[in-house]
Amino acid sequence: MKLFGILLAGALTFSQAKSEDVCKDAIAKCGPNSVKPAETCGAAPERYIVVLDAGELGVNSKSVLSSHLEWLNKQIKISQRTNPNFVANNLSSKNANRVAREYTIGGFVGYNSIVDLDILAQICLRNDVKYVEVDSKVSIVNNN
Repeated sequence: MKLFGILLAGALTFSQAKSEDVCKDAIAKCGPNSVKPAETCGAAPERYIVVLDAGELGVNSKSVLSSHLEWLNKQIKISQRTNPNFVANNLSSKNANRVAREYTIGGFVGYNSIVDLDILAQICLRNDVKYVEVDSKVSIVNNN
């Protein structure tokens, strides 16, 4: 059990280090001080896991998540109105909902979503976001 804890802690540390790169890249390309080229910022969306800061012991987890998702849905509606290619590029039947799953497990609060770089940059700049990472499969099994 101790080994699992060490592996999990290592994976989370690695994950958070990678998440800084995800946000740094999105903000550099599509943040408030960038040129925001439509072909980059409004390009086909990717899957991300967004982890929120729910306060000490996750006491406010449900309200933090609810408030954040309400904000996210507003941003998506703004993007639909202001970016003519947004609907065609991003809202296929496969990803129309944009938020695939919500998580509130103890102090862990977050969701996974399909967003373009423009919305990702906005997510990364929020105070209630702890970190963002690319949603991918992870394995601790060595197949050698």
